[in-house]
Amino acid sequence: MAEYDPRMRYAEKEFMEEDVNRPKHYTFSKIEVIDAIEEWGLNFRLANVVKYVVRSPHKNNRLKDLLKARFYLEREIHLIEKEVGISD
Repeated sequence: MAEYDPRMRYAEKEFMEEDVNRPKHYTFSKIEVIDAIEEWGLNFRLANVVKYVVRSPHKNNRLKDLLKARFYLEREIHLIEKEVGISD
């Protein structure tokens, strides 16, 4: 068994924090998607539409992310249709 090296824990923690807080599909541009969403004041559903569309080319399964975006967009449209009396 390998000998314990306390520096390894720090390196693993640093790697995990980077992977959780700033993965490559978050930081491909000068502007992070979350910053744009907050600046624009988007609601949860529209924020997810933007997030999934913008990040999709930078992830492994582009179609999956675009389908997620469509799900949130269709939900937003349905709620607006209910508000204006077009849908039940």
